[in-house]
Parts: sequence; C-alpha cells; structure tokens
Amino acid sequence: MHLAPWFEWQPILPGETAMVSARLAPATAPTSAPASLEAPDGFAVDTPAFRSLADNELAWRIRASRPGRGTLRVAFGRALAEKEIVAGREFVPVSPARVSGNAWHRLAWPGEPALDSRGPALEIRVHYPSRTLNVGSCRVHWLVILLVASIGFGLALKRPLGIEF
Repeated sequence: MHLAPWFEWQPILPGETAMVSARLAPATAPTSAPASLEAPDGFAVDTPAFRSLADNELAWRIRASRPGRGTLRVAFGRALAEKEIVAGREFVPVSPARVSGNAWHRLAWPGEPALDSRGPALEIRVHYPSRTLNVGSCRVHWLVILLVASIGFGLALKRPLGIEF
C-alpha cells in the first residue's frame, strides 16, 4: 500500500485535465448546500460542480497549467475540506484520495491525514493518470516488476543466507 503512491499513479502533466470528486456521507445530499472547489496557483477549475444523486458525489474537472504542488479546497455549505494535488513530470509520490473512516480506510490511503469524520465528505479524490513502467518495449505493471524482483532477490540470497526451501 505504501509503494502505490510512488508507482501506481503519476502527477497530472501540465496542460492535462483530471477529475476531482468528493463522495459525501449518506445523510448528506449533494444538492443540499452550495458546493465549490478552489484550486491553488498552477491549476484551474474548468467546470462547475457536477452533482451525482446516484453516487452521492460532487465532481469537477481541473487543469494543470504548470508543474507544482498545492492544496485543493472543497467547500460544501459551511464545511471545508482540503486535498493535496501534484502536477509535473517528476517521479514523486502522489496521494489520489484523502478519506475519513476507520483505521482500515486510512491504512489503504496513507498519503494524507484522515478527513474529519464529522464533516460531510467521506472521501476527496483526484483521479490521477496511471503510471506506466517500460521494460524494453513492453509496458509492465509495477506489481509484476516487484514480484519478479522479490523472487529474484530471494533466489540470489538463498545460498549466502543458508536458506533451504
């Protein structure tokens, strides 16, 4: 889980767009209060809030204009929640979701502190593009590389460490 921020997603590239969504608590209807998204310098909010009654979510499209890192601010009524966003070509970890909830949810998304469980948002997510790793001319998922490397190191260290299978 802690390797996924490094290898599963990549930052938004300058000029690209991404979706930002806020999943609301079941008791909170997306139409019950005004909603807005404030983006940091280097990012622009392209659309007004889309309200999905079926998914109990709010969604916006954002655009990165230059490399950088900042804080998105989601306002729903009087409540305010924040989420980090990253753009650029650097190989840096990204946290796609900031969640509230139990320890299991926070363990699955370790990149940022938990959202306030008393607030209306259960999750704020930036839908980052998937990172691809190239091995020769093939695109390979990072878990395949991790599995092959783990087996390789295990076999290579078997004899020096005196391990028998």
